[in-house]
Amino acid sequence: MTTTDFSLDGRRITILDASHGEAAPLIYMHFAVDEAEAVLKSLDMPLIIAAVEVDWNHDLTPWPAPKVMPKGKAFTGGADAYLHTLCTRIVPEVESRLPAPPLRRGIAGYSLAGLFAVYALYKADLFDIAASLSGSLWFDGFEDYQQTHTPLRVPEKLYFSLGDREAQTKYERMARVEVCTAATKARFDALGAHTTFRRESGGHFQDIPGRIVRGLSWLAGD
Repeated sequence: MTTTDFSLDGRRITILDASHGEAAPLIYMHFAVDEAEAVLKSLDMPLIIAAVEVDWNHDLTPWPAPKVMPKGKAFTGGADAYLHTLCTRIVPEVESRLPAPPLRRGIAGYSLAGLFAVYALYKADLFDIAASLSGSLWFDGFEDYQQTHTPLRVPEKLYFSLGDREAQTKYERMARVEVCTAATKARFDALGAHTTFRRESGGHFQDIPGRIVRGLSWLAGD
């Protein structure tokens, strides 16, 4: 695996290339570089990950919303601005540094990054494959948004996963996550995407690396 690390507009971006010279999918993700390295080492397949540093509660949320947990932070709704930067600045720069164009371009993420991955399909005609891993599809107003908007890109493959205890939360807004995830899958099924929905064991914070590995394996496989 080769690593390329650089900064763009104040953001740290790391390209982790496990393609070994083969044509490979490129997945844009928003998680720590050490986690990305561990994921790639667990995957026995040619794959490239571009890990982008973000302001979690700002860059990945489509509009402002109150905090969920008492000690949490409010969501400040900067996804449109960040997505513009991703599409017009980060994607061209990342791909200019690759030896060859990616086999497929994807976007994937966990939690709020999983919400952002789905939102990006509505706002950008750029991603061939996508994954929402324990995605925050419960996010206030997102179900209504999907009912009144059409994705700019229906991906070839779209992966969803959710822990079997994630809906059993005391926070009422988050408790809708399973209903919202199933509805999102059904919507993309109707649009012709090849989707799957994997139910994992446990709550939101259990076996996160394993869930990411399983999602990327399905997404990047033939």
